[in-house]
Amino acid sequence: MFLSLFLNLFSPLPFTVQKYVRTEASQRIRQILKENRIDLVHVDLLHMGTYYKDIRQIPKILDNHNVESLRMLRWAKIEKNAFMKLYLYLQYFKLYHFEKNICSKFDKCTVVSDFDKEELMKMSPKASFVTIPNGVDIEYFKPQNGESEAHSLVWTGGLRDVNNRNAVHYFLHEILPLIQTKIPDVKVSIVGGAPTPELLKQAQENPNIKAVGYVEDVRPYMQRAMVFIAPLKSGSGTKLKVLNALSLGNAVVTTSIGAEGIKVINNENIIIADDPQEFADKTVYLLENPEIARKMGEKARRVVEKYYDWEIIGHKIRKEYHEVSQGSET
Repeated sequence: MFLSLFLNLFSPLPFTVQKYVRTEASQRIRQILKENRIDLVHVDLLHMGTYYKDIRQIPKILDNHNVESLRMLRWAKIEKNAFMKLYLYLQYFKLYHFEKNICSKFDKCTVVSDFDKEELMKMSPKASFVTIPNGVDIEYFKPQNGESEAHSLVWTGGLRDVNNRNAVHYFLHEILPLIQTKIPDVKVSIVGGAPTPELLKQAQENPNIKAVGYVEDVRPYMQRAMVFIAPLKSGSGTKLKVLNALSLGNAVVTTSIGAEGIKVINNENIIIADDPQEFADKTVYLLENPEIARKMGEKARRVVEKYYDWEIIGHKIRKEYHEVSQGSET
């Protein structure tokens, strides 16, 4: 991996794109398109965008889960290692120019929020963008009757992802100690695969911190908690973990990045706090006022039912894809 990262210094492509470029893949794409009548090609994620050359004149849509260059920039800004920071900024510049160029090669680009759409339109004004938000299975992530555990918090998200790791470490080091000064018995469950050595160390030292690890079903952990925390400081796109928590009727405390692109209102159906002290204070407030937390969760659920039900979103997906596929025949 280190050698690949080093060699990428000499490539005009960002590392996240270069590692997916394969001659065999190009050949296979061309073969499939030659042997079959394809109405539309869906290209998932920016790093697969280089294959637009193989798709040629067939209608094609690029599905953007994030603004990838913005995601890289945010990581670079909080990275503490000087050499890694420099490398990430270099990757950001490569990603920015690649993203700017590649989006205009597709008939349409889907994005998950209006925020992402605005960012990409500034970057690539010749491209065509449409917002199709991330969705939730609102029957699967459905509020259940039952009491939450007093003074309990939960996080969900695998820790192989650097943005998730940074969020959990930020919470453990800068936010949790502030909460503990007000609520010493606060309980935190960190649910997600690949728990870091730092998390495991803290969990060993403090019995109120649970490093749960990977689970098949996150819902029981979320349903037992009074408050769902998402202290994200980097990343891009809309966060499925936050949408799932809103759908379950959790009271959610997150950052501006955690709530980015989601149609929520601060202090009404979610709490947004970017300062560690404010994040801690708002979390304590909800833990000490369970009825307020419950009502906030009810309002959060209504937001998901209105905007993020997959059944509603599915109609828009079909409409947009039909228009692009039919466009080549008019």
